[in-house]
Amino acid sequence: MPYEHSPEDRLKRYKTSLDKMAKEEGRNLKSTKQVQKTSQPKNKRTVNPVRPPARKEEPNEPQFRPPQVLVSPAKKELGESIATVRKNPKTLSVAKIKELDGRNLLMLKVRHRSIESSLREIKKRRETLEVQLKSKFITKKQYQEEMAALVEQGRSLLVDKERVEKEMAILKKK
Repeated sequence: MPYEHSPEDRLKRYKTSLDKMAKEEGRNLKSTKQVQKTSQPKNKRTVNPVRPPARKEEPNEPQFRPPQVLVSPAKKELGESIATVRKNPKTLSVAKIKELDGRNLLMLKVRHRSIESSLREIKKRRETLEVQLKSKFITKKQYQEEMAALVEQGRSLLVDKERVEKEMAILKKK
């Protein structure tokens, strides 16, 4: 059974097997000191003898730079014209276009539903504002400010809804 022995025994066996394999290959492994358990805490601190890497001193001479190459105006113009040439867009297969259109249509339907739910929320908020005004919970000025904000939100949502419906109609025709 693999778990018959304590973890310390298994660790010792593992280290000895590593040492044997290293000796067979002719390598020297960095071995760690055997850990001895004591009931007393350590009083001495261990100091890490790691030294920082030596700093590289930069030479006082500047690094070699290749000479600047003069380019004729004709070559500049030629290079600029090459840079402006664009590749034709990749043509997509009919199946890929239909798949993309289907995804777009689905996303548009989701967007349409979210716009409609936002419009319903605005209507509910308007009704609560009217009730609050009638019960004198808010002032007329607060009511007008809130209504102006709701009207602005509603108009922007209606514009978005109209745009989404047009895009959906275009995709459904395809």
